[in-house]
Amino acid sequence: MFREVEPVTSSPLMLISGEPGSGKTHLALTIAKEMRVYFLDSENRGEIVANKSPYKKNILYKPVSSYEEVREALGYIYKVEKEPVAILYDSGTDIQHFAELHYKEVSKVEKIYPKVNWSHIYDLMDNVIIPIRRSPHFLIVTSRMKEEYINDSPTGKKTIKIYSRLPYWADVILELEGPDKLIKLKKNGYGMTQEIDLPQDTLSHILDKIKQLN
Repeated sequence: MFREVEPVTSSPLMLISGEPGSGKTHLALTIAKEMRVYFLDSENRGEIVANKSPYKKNILYKPVSSYEEVREALGYIYKVEKEPVAILYDSGTDIQHFAELHYKEVSKVEKIYPKVNWSHIYDLMDNVIIPIRRSPHFLIVTSRMKEEYINDSPTGKKTIKIYSRLPYWADVILELEGPDKLIKLKKNGYGMTQEIDLPQDTLSHILDKIKQLN
């Protein structure tokens, strides 16, 4: 039997990409002006940035160094927070690394490459991201950059270094680049999708401007 298409509801997912020092974490933490932020830091460098934030009283910080610690931290958030909060995962580049280490430990394999059942590792990463999207919480993920290759040849461009499904799931992708920390809109799930530059502002104001584009 066929049925009418029903609207799909999920919490917002934003990716912020850029080179080290481009201001990804600083920009992401400006959302603390509007809501409480749970900051999961896999790089162990973000606490310095959080301490400099004018909204630091609204930021709860936790360093994470394994897949288990990430799941434990998220479980705590789901338990204590019923109203929307922001979850900042910095850096999302480490999601796959943690999942691979967890898979090696559980399956007792010595190395991931060249042969591994990648569906299991994708399932581990999905089990981090999908529950957040089904919750009322706003997920913000930062990402480092890597060289882009097409047919094993470098293009001279940079691309997001992250779990490959995340850019497809993201509602908005921002890229910070250059010494002026220019913010480029790379994806807009709320309207116009062409690449444009955005002014420096708090993340909530930037998101409002993006939603107004059409």
